[in-house]
Amino acid sequence: MNAINEEQHIIGKIKYLGDDVVLYSKIDPTQKKINVKWLNGQITCISPEPGEYDLTKALKKFYSKECRKLVNDKIKIYQPLFKEK
Repeated sequence: MNAINEEQHIIGKIKYLGDDVVLYSKIDPTQKKINVKWLNGQITCISPEPGEYDLTKALKKFYSKECRKLVNDKIKIYQPLFKEK
């Protein structure tokens, strides 16, 4: 599944966690709304239909969701080191 489907198109490069990552666009009619996912080391924006869509809004939602996951993971790692007063 590392190969890129013919349906995917490169949108450009963006920063993700300090690294340059290629941003892909993919059309999937089974989707009900625009989703941004981290798949196979790349960020893919999956849209239900071709055409204009608000990529900025979708990426903000993706970053917020991923940020919550990262912060929770870091808290779990460092929580045993916190001292109670």
